[in-house]
Amino acid sequence: MTMHSALSRSTKIKQPRFLKLNDDVDETKQKLHDASPSTPGAASFLSRLFVNPIMNTGNLRQLNFEDLWELDGEIRSAAALQDVWLGVFFASRFVDAILSTQMNYALELIALRLTVTLKTLLFQKAMRRSLQTKNDPDAVDISNLLTSDVNNVLWAAFQVNKLWIIPTQIVVAVWMLYVVIDLAAIAGLAVIALLMLISYFLAKLSGAAFVDVMKSKDDRLGVIKEVFNAVQIVKLNAWEGKFTEKIRPARTIELRLCSDISILVPSILLSSGHRHWQSRPYHSQFIQMFIQAKISISRFADYLLLDEFNPTNVTRDDPAQPDDVVMAIEDGTFGWTKEAALLNHVNLTVKQGDLVIVHGSVGSGKSSLCSALLGEMNKLAGNVFSQIFGDCICNLLADKTVVLVTHSADIIASEAANVEVLVESGKLKATRHDVALPRCSYTLPVSPRSVKDDASHDGESNANKDKDAGRLIDDEEREEGRVSKEVFSSYFDSLGGVKVCVFLFAVQTLWQVFQIGSDLWLSHWTGQKNGSYNPDDTVYNVKVYAWLGAGTAIMVLVRAATVAVVGLRASRQLFDNMTVSLLRAPHRFFDANPIGRIVNRYGDDMSAVDFMISFAFQEFLGLLFFAACQLATAVYMINFLGALVIPLVWIYMRIGNHYMAPSRETARLWKISASPILSYVSQSGDGIAVVRAFGQETVERMEAENFRRNDVNSKAWLAQMVFKH
Repeated sequence: MTMHSALSRSTKIKQPRFLKLNDDVDETKQKLHDASPSTPGAASFLSRLFVNPIMNTGNLRQLNFEDLWELDGEIRSAAALQDVWLGVFFASRFVDAILSTQMNYALELIALRLTVTLKTLLFQKAMRRSLQTKNDPDAVDISNLLTSDVNNVLWAAFQVNKLWIIPTQIVVAVWMLYVVIDLAAIAGLAVIALLMLISYFLAKLSGAAFVDVMKSKDDRLGVIKEVFNAVQIVKLNAWEGKFTEKIRPARTIELRLCSDISILVPSILLSSGHRHWQSRPYHSQFIQMFIQAKISISRFADYLLLDEFNPTNVTRDDPAQPDDVVMAIEDGTFGWTKEAALLNHVNLTVKQGDLVIVHGSVGSGKSSLCSALLGEMNKLAGNVFSQIFGDCICNLLADKTVVLVTHSADIIASEAANVEVLVESGKLKATRHDVALPRCSYTLPVSPRSVKDDASHDGESNANKDKDAGRLIDDEEREEGRVSKEVFSSYFDSLGGVKVCVFLFAVQTLWQVFQIGSDLWLSHWTGQKNGSYNPDDTVYNVKVYAWLGAGTAIMVLVRAATVAVVGLRASRQLFDNMTVSLLRAPHRFFDANPIGRIVNRYGDDMSAVDFMISFAFQEFLGLLFFAACQLATAVYMINFLGALVIPLVWIYMRIGNHYMAPSRETARLWKISASPILSYVSQSGDGIAVVRAFGQETVERMEAENFRRNDVNSKAWLAQMVFKH
């Protein structure tokens, strides 16, 4: 009895320990985990004291798996390959960085080749283009094609891979959601498809509006070229104000059409419905790029399909003609079209060394005769003066065959003419004269005032001989170093100043709040594990997520609309300031700066101000807030290790500054090397009749010079690409 009582008391004493292990397993497991062999203290590990709890339990009863230590750290099977997966993740990100850089570099090389090809095709077409098409009011302006349209295709080429990447991302995202939330993902896919259909129709409207924008750009650029090609006459007559008012209506129409596009693009963005599309302003720019590129390609096609010059209109080598005959027309009929003839029954023979004077009333067909002789109908620009007749026609070209179109009575009455052609109502009356003396004997007398002036200025002319022999056109200047603060300040003030920036900051903050809220709610929704499907919970989750997504979309719409409105307002102000400044510039400025530089500012640069800068400003705001939130989240998660962000930011800024300086300089070289191309194309187009008159070799020489200028521009572009990648 005594022994039994002792055993009973001993059992009763140990009973609470046994029951506690069974009834409060979680607490025991936590204690055992705290004494795990993977996390003991130094004294406990050396003395093996952490083993005592399980040893005591094993002495009392049969051990279960719940009594054993929990595996942690690298002991767990799931963590056995953790380092391997971490290495794979790092390697994948490294390979992604390398491949994405190489892919972007390859895309830019393709874009460079595409751009040069387009510019070459356009110039070659300009060399073959019929002069009749210049009078077509609907014809596309080549300067606009070489600037705005080429850049539209260029920027779209950079993002061409998005055509298949974005749909793939949508499909993968919907499939992953289907795995988590089942059939609700299919409903979401249907909504996305519907909204994309709406976006398609809105994109068509945007495309139609962009056609009108490009047409208005052609009209505005035509007015600009007309004004600045005759800027000397404008300034001599003090017509700056009148022509400013002539330019302003064309610009007003263009900006009104640009505002229509600026409204449609945020609508496309909002109707896309996909939250990821709404979260980044980049996608609105992506949509706009492809719309503009499609329209620009259509404009290229329209220009390349224009009628071309037919070289068979004139036979240059005719063995049937005598050797001394340079030009001959036998019963010829000429006109711009087959239905309407301008010159009828023309008979004309010009021999080697003849001076042929063509005269007649205005509109009688003198210029058409010259076009017929060259194989193309065109009104030749220029005036003939008496001094030109004496010094050039009768002296420098004394042994050359000359066809001179003039109204000058003195030249018409000159005895130096071998043939006199009178054009009346499209009919020619040719009279040949016998000239006894050499042509140089018939120079017209110079007025006494001119002689006096020549005598008085003879010494000055000799003194300034070296100066006159120098170049008149200066090289285009470029800034050095950083972009000045005045440039940013001017654009900032044009946008609306501090008020607009504060408003955009508030909108961007709300956008970020809605986006983070939708992310957190989606994580909460997909993390729910109730074990059964609850329709009420699903509807509630969808409603909350939809409201958060709607808030995100509305903030994107407000931001895009605001940036578009203030961007166009800044564009209007900058355009007006530039126009007024140029029209007030002295004559010397226009002598030293060819028309191509001015066209480049009004073409490519102004298009960038109208569209690209506003889109870039949106993207900058989005990325700035995105990066700030990412850094804040990282600092919050890693606590005191967030101090490492400071040296990382410093290193990033140093690397960025090291890259920015050469990149900025190559960008400037790229811009200033584009102006000579535009000047050369403009000059070649204006004088194409003269160029073709000298034969195919001259045309090929002009094309070779265009190749050279494009190569100079491409060198700067290639250097910029290498620095970037």
